[in-house]
Amino acid sequence: MSKPHILVINPNTSPEVSASVQRLAADEAGDDATIEVVTAPFGARYISSRASFSIAGHAVLDAYANALATSRQPDATIVGCFGDPGIEGLREIAKAPVLGFAESGMLAAAAQPGNFVIATVGAAWRPIIEDLARRHGLAERLAGMAFIDRWTSDPATAAIEIEKSARALGAAQIIIGGTGLIPLMSRMPRNIALPVIDPHRHAVREAIRQARAHNPVARSAALPPAQFLGISPALASILGPSAAA
Repeated sequence: MSKPHILVINPNTSPEVSASVQRLAADEAGDDATIEVVTAPFGARYISSRASFSIAGHAVLDAYANALATSRQPDATIVGCFGDPGIEGLREIAKAPVLGFAESGMLAAAAQPGNFVIATVGAAWRPIIEDLARRHGLAERLAGMAFIDRWTSDPATAAIEIEKSARALGAAQIIIGGTGLIPLMSRMPRNIALPVIDPHRHAVREAIRQARAHNPVARSAALPPAQFLGISPALASILGPSAAA
């Protein structure tokens, strides 16, 4: 196939987050893929609650539909938020692989021996990440979470606190996740003795691998008939002729 086209959807409405994700994804992909990052058309500037997470799930589907209307069909799509809002719904309508930052990081950690700790910002993410771990059968592998809100401007101190939490919880490895932490990721791991997984870069590498291995085909079965009120025309066109009431 030609160079894979990877679509990354930022479920936050922050253009700064999108720019950060674009830089990381393009750096990781290099010449192996083209990267297109799009920003959620509505929702929270930065997801930090269950309510904003739920809204972001709809925004992800809408952003995907809008991207299809203006660009080429992606060979793989990444939900660019550590928590993966809307990923299951997106998989239902997409014709190519769909990955998430959090899912990719956890699966990478689970492929190695020992339990893992997840370090991120915002205690509101705890139930969301724990739910995701349970869905993937990894609840027992998740040793715990470390919240580094106080040290986001100090990578060296954040690294110390993350390793301290991981060792106290008996973890063998650490996932540092969250799009807001991307600018710090190149500096924190060097100060941590335990293995560190960058889920954002892992998702990009895995998306490229799956894109090359996947032959996009139409969905095997149509979505069940449904009617929606108030969704965008672009999303309605993907959901089928019965979507718009």
